[in-house]
Amino acid sequence: MKTPRLVLKIASIALLFVAVACANKDDYQIPPIYDISDEFKSYTVFDSASFWVYKNDSNTTIDTVKIIKVLTDKRFHIDNSGATGFYYNAIELMYNESTIGFMKAELTAGSKYDANTTMTENYRLYLDNGRYFSIFTPKFPIGSTQILGINEGNYTNVKIHDTFFVNEIEFSSVYETSVKDYHDGNDTVFMKFYIAKYGGLVKWTKSSTTIKESWSLKSSSLLQSQ
Repeated sequence: MKTPRLVLKIASIALLFVAVACANKDDYQIPPIYDISDEFKSYTVFDSASFWVYKNDSNTTIDTVKIIKVLTDKRFHIDNSGATGFYYNAIELMYNESTIGFMKAELTAGSKYDANTTMTENYRLYLDNGRYFSIFTPKFPIGSTQILGINEGNYTNVKIHDTFFVNEIEFSSVYETSVKDYHDGNDTVFMKFYIAKYGGLVKWTKSSTTIKESWSLKSSSLLQSQ
């Protein structure tokens, strides 16, 4: 009578070891975390109380864009492809201005485009009319147009200027980007943005059949955020 009990006990212990082994071989993996690089921050991230003074190139209008608040966040992203999700860090710069219409900048980390990718991040500019555009995504190859959908249009990294002058102010390592906005139907809007290292957005233009607008930096007071 003792033998069946011994067999049952051994079988129970074996099942316990199998369960523990299966638990240790769980397929779950901690999702990767993408951070915002120092290189990208040097173009985009500035501390509160920093400001830019812009002038309208067509008239005498002057507007000051001030950073009044800096918000940081860690977010989780997963899509419908079945791929593993990931965490990414985000920074929002909240603006105060009177004329230009900037509400905030949203700076987010992301994954690499290819093996040559250096900066993997995105700079999205939100406007007070409810629109938003990705205006600086340096990971895409120069001249390669990215179709971002009807809300953000088509984005292209046009050129990297070694030297770029705005109102006799010299900047180096300036990205020239373009956005083609076809959101409003027949009247396509073409925009260009110039983002300087340690200077942020130093110039942008906007044109269509009915619009011609250009703003350029007159002066600034910037404190690089850590």
